[in-house]
Amino acid sequence: MAQETKEKILVAARHVFEQKGYDAARTRDIALEANVNVALINYHFQSKEQLFWAVVQDFLGPINQSLRDFFNDEKSDFETTLGRISNYYTDTWLRNYQMIIVMLTELRKSPEKFAEINIRPFTPSSAFEKKVHEFAGSDKVDAVQVMSNALAMIMGPIVIRPLIQCIGDMDDKQFNYMMDIRRKMIPEWIANMVKYQVDTNRNK
Repeated sequence: MAQETKEKILVAARHVFEQKGYDAARTRDIALEANVNVALINYHFQSKEQLFWAVVQDFLGPINQSLRDFFNDEKSDFETTLGRISNYYTDTWLRNYQMIIVMLTELRKSPEKFAEINIRPFTPSSAFEKKVHEFAGSDKVDAVQVMSNALAMIMGPIVIRPLIQCIGDMDDKQFNYMMDIRRKMIPEWIANMVKYQVDTNRNK
């Protein structure tokens, strides 16, 4: 029963944070959404801040695990792995846009929280690094740079979605269509960037 109540509060809190943002959200709003009293929220999470980061952890945990699986999959080749990451992240970020914006806003204020919630889907010794080096034919290509470029290409347009929709005069359907095209192109772009870096290093 206690675990069910805790999970119900987490679901309600996420909804309230998404709708109002962290600063405007009140524990009484969350209590009303979860149909519990405020005392239960304080009992399980002690404060609004701790509840918020519990929501973030609950949200990021499955994402982190999926990315770890992609990065550590030794069977898929480099470009297949990029395609899986591009598809998964595009779907996830589009589907959870409001949560991501609220989360990034608070992380900007408290960057140390990333260390506390332990979001590390990629490690230098993962299978992904080996794939990068095999694809490049060189161990001089930095796998962290490759990963960073891939994630930035996926996340960037979604983070500044309102701006892109304004510039491109797009509605939500048109934006999502653009992202569907983009998700297919990102693996090719990243592969070409790796090849370019190898060719540049070779010609130095």
